[in-house]
Amino acid sequence: MPLSFRSNTHGNIAFGFFNIESDMLLLENYFFFADSFCKWVIELAKQGDEAYTDLNCPVFHISDSKDAGDLMGAIHGMRFTGFIGTLYQRFPFPKDPLAFKQNPRGFETHKIVTAEIKNFAKRKKIAIGFSKEGQFHMGSYLFDKEVF
Repeated sequence: MPLSFRSNTHGNIAFGFFNIESDMLLLENYFFFADSFCKWVIELAKQGDEAYTDLNCPVFHISDSKDAGDLMGAIHGMRFTGFIGTLYQRFPFPKDPLAFKQNPRGFETHKIVTAEIKNFAKRKKIAIGFSKEGQFHMGSYLFDKEVF
């Protein structure tokens, strides 16, 4: 589930997986798949310490929180709104707490998850990169190196 991380620009924000049957990540109102995020970070790491070129990365952006949905309501099976609610109707939170584990084969749901998010989100490119000061930014979110 998304964890709270301290950003330099927006205070504490949610970042991480939000449904155990998908490897999609959320960063507040940006949604993207884990394999894409890993490729972006690897590409940035290849630049070394001398280059600080931003990458323009495609993400899904949901500007209205109602369209994003209610994560806690969906987890508890009480409120299935927006994209997150739709996903939890397809892939419900397990009733057995011991079954609560991120599926390592979450990439197999990419087509389903992509089809669902397109009903709520717009595609957008955001800049990500490292600064000379060692900070990481993703869109308008800025993190210290230690937090990232």
